[in-house]
Amino acid sequence: MALAVDLTNLDLWAVVTQLLRSLDLLGVALLATALAPELLLPLVGFLVFRGEFGFWGALLAATAGAMLGQWAIYLAARAVGEARLLALSRRYGRLLSERDVRRVLALSERFGAPLVLFGRAIPTLRSLVSVPAGLRRMPLGRFSVFTALGTGSWNALLLYAGTLLGRNWRQVTQVLQSYSAAVWVLLALAVAGLVVRRLGLERV
Repeated sequence: MALAVDLTNLDLWAVVTQLLRSLDLLGVALLATALAPELLLPLVGFLVFRGEFGFWGALLAATAGAMLGQWAIYLAARAVGEARLLALSRRYGRLLSERDVRRVLALSERFGAPLVLFGRAIPTLRSLVSVPAGLRRMPLGRFSVFTALGTGSWNALLLYAGTLLGRNWRQVTQVLQSYSAAVWVLLALAVAGLVVRRLGLERV
């Protein structure tokens, strides 16, 4: 799952930048397995702007790294199963709360397989959507195609925004904070609508 790390500290940004410059595209791929793309890719876009990376190479590296992380979550969920995962979430709620698991399962029931595609553009939900895909045993090939398309498209947008803004790349993260809050409100309304609809059907 992508780490929601606060990278507003300039020293930490300097460390990340040095890692990227030292490891080149391998660094992009490795960091993409752990850091949210909203944090990482605007910075990588700035390095593209400076001519230190090529756009397409950076995009492929970031998407490949993200894919590795999502495959790991998918396979883990598939192996563990729903009952055991809920039990683990109750015991180790700091890593993955039972509320998060139940919420993403409800969203999966409401939106189905397309959630794997479009959920990649929603911070925090991005990694969670791999959980129901694994639990419901979505075919790995289908999961991989949806994940690659959704992740690649979102990564390209973030990378291009960082490239376009140049030295002002931090503005991307600031804008996305408001975007994330708005999306979660809409998703909460969608889940509430699903619950109300089911209750109405049960009374009929």
